[in-house]
Amino acid sequence: DTKRRRGRPVGSKDRQPRVKRMVDDPAAVVDPGDGRRKPWKIILTADQAVEIYQKRPTGESGDSSSCRSMEVAEQYRVNSKTIRDIWNRATWVKATRDFWTPEEEADYEKAQEQLANGHKENGAAADAASRSRPRARDAGRRP
Repeated sequence: DTKRRRGRPVGSKDRQPRVKRMVDDPAAVVDPGDGRRKPWKIILTADQAVEIYQKRPTGESGDSSSCRSMEVAEQYRVNSKTIRDIWNRATWVKATRDFWTPEEEADYEKAQEQLANGHKENGAAADAASRSRPRARDAGRRP
């Protein structure tokens, strides 16, 4: 019986940790546009992101996206999560947007709208809830 630790898959202790590739040249670390330090390389180009997006599984294929993303990730020497983020339109949006179907465009717009509205609504609801409840340290005290 293997004991499973919370939040960690079985056997994950044996795996090597994933590490971003560090830049060898310290001068290449500073972005000339804004002067911020970036201690990692941007491994993909916009053209590669488009290629990756075009390799996404469609509804007809029997492959699961995680299995397919691992294959594509090996080709580009990146993490499979990077691939799924491109496919799910979470990253490289500007580079891949010209290749989206109308349905994907509509899904993206709807998700962005929900994000914007959700933050406003959740913020107002949380503020109102926090004002209506007594603070924890005041809960047992007399008024």
